[in-house]
Amino acid sequence: MLRNFINQLLKVLIIMANFSIEDQYSNYVLVGLDEVGRGAWAGPIVVGAVIINRNFDCTKIHDSKTLSKPNLLKFSREILTRHICSIGVSDIEEINQSNINQATVSAMLRAIDGLPVKPNMALVDGNIKLDGDIKTLNVIKGDSISVSIAAASIIAKVYRDNYMAKLAIEFPDYLWAKNVGYGTQKHLEGIISYGVSLHHRVNYKPIQKILSQS
Repeated sequence: MLRNFINQLLKVLIIMANFSIEDQYSNYVLVGLDEVGRGAWAGPIVVGAVIINRNFDCTKIHDSKTLSKPNLLKFSREILTRHICSIGVSDIEEINQSNINQATVSAMLRAIDGLPVKPNMALVDGNIKLDGDIKTLNVIKGDSISVSIAAASIIAKVYRDNYMAKLAIEFPDYLWAKNVGYGTQKHLEGIISYGVSLHHRVNYKPIQKILSQS
């Protein structure tokens, strides 16, 4: 009984993603951008880009981290079908050769370039600054505030999770199907036992520390 009450209270306290930011810039063609995989030890950075079609009901679009896997898959399909979407990727080679910030910016620009409609303003989750001539508004914790950014977070997460699950078939020792490349204990044990793979971010300090200790 108490647990149900607490859960209901938390739902009330959580700020749901809405159009409060989008409504302030209604004279722009807005795209929401969000990246997934920035803190992972392995795999690509994936960016979702979404221009919302407000003719559809968007009340269930929220931060991807708050959604169950079935809802993630369901909402991702709906977003890709109903709205204008694109995915941008920076692969492991690019991440290892440059740095995580530049790789993230590159993935965001690719996502924008992949849209069939050209936006003139980007709502960007976090504090990443974009190059180029598109007007940018950084929104801290934007995936929990802006529907456009929340939608981008959903399609990016589903895309990257699926990508890592496919990699896990070829590289089963790191349990990427479960940890999607992030630094879990099982992932750590896999690196210690089998070394790094060609999909690991060898310039990351956690990876370098593991290798030096091994």
